[in-house]
Amino acid sequence: QSTWGAGYPASDYVVNTATGVVSKIGTSGWNSVMSSTDTMKRLNDTVRGLTFSVSSAATAMFVGMSRLSESTTNADRTLRFAFDIRSNGLFAIVDNAVAKPTTYAYVAGDQFSIIISQTNFVQFYRSSTLIYTSTAAITTTDVPMLAEMKIYTQSATVIEPRWLLTVNCSTPSIVGATFSSCPNTLYNSTCTATCNSPQYLYQNGSFSHHCAENGRWEPDTGVPLFCQPQCSQTCENGGYCCAPDTFCCQAGWVGADCTRPVDCRFMTVSNAFNVSCNASYYQAECNATCMDGFDGGSRMYTCDRYETWVPQASQSALSCTRKNCGSLISGSVKVIDSCSSTVFGSYCNAPCT
Repeated sequence: QSTWGAGYPASDYVVNTATGVVSKIGTSGWNSVMSSTDTMKRLNDTVRGLTFSVSSAATAMFVGMSRLSESTTNADRTLRFAFDIRSNGLFAIVDNAVAKPTTYAYVAGDQFSIIISQTNFVQFYRSSTLIYTSTAAITTTDVPMLAEMKIYTQSATVIEPRWLLTVNCSTPSIVGATFSSCPNTLYNSTCTATCNSPQYLYQNGSFSHHCAENGRWEPDTGVPLFCQPQCSQTCENGGYCCAPDTFCCQAGWVGADCTRPVDCRFMTVSNAFNVSCNASYYQAECNATCMDGFDGGSRMYTCDRYETWVPQASQSALSCTRKNCGSLISGSVKVIDSCSSTVFGSYCNAPCT
């Protein structure tokens, strides 16, 4: 966000800090200038450009950037890089203090942006369309740079003039939508999202999003775009269409159309534990207990919505290990044949001496 000074003369401009609108209240003419109090300090600064909108196509103004070293109270000076917006619905470009002859059309509400590219060329955008790129890259002699405006028409306004920062929102993404008209991913850049019909249809929310200071694409209306997936069939038992021709079932139901009850089948009995179950359907319970000769205790299991037996209370799965009988027989008995193990179920040949 750029902070604007008092203007020269100070009585010619007023800034509404609540709405971000700058208005000229002085008489019409190229007789005043408004400058930002902060600057783009260096090449590869966090500030990478300037953006603003206009409320009318019948006003004349210059809005752009100037070298701080050239900043004076001279209201007639030419901005270094700027939009020359005219009252006949046309605008032109000022490239390195040179007015370019080509004109372009604009309408009220259009957003204008001046962006310094990664290679330090100056790019001029109308909304999301790249209009012009400077013939040369800016250099260290051009910085620091101020944001400046000169408004000719009395009562004309510049809407939310602000710096573009190097906040990078990465590639925008909304389930079921395609983004287009995205000139870049810098702060306050805009993108338009469209639902991918017929697989998804518009439900509610904003199509237009902007790159916010938090590094996320935020909806312009405050309501995120929601594209409703479409299913060619219907489902039962409270299931809903969660992806194109795909249903998400309520707990306790599975299947393509959510008509089959969850069934975990009965837990498999192993050679280490016994199982006692009250049923095999959703939320049924099984008590698994280690057999005699095994350590590990017991666990209660529940049949979950994915037809899987899971331990209750976030416990680990039951693990039964054979009891260990300890050291080999000694005393009056002599071990003749070595034993393979000392755990439950092992054998030793130990005749008397």
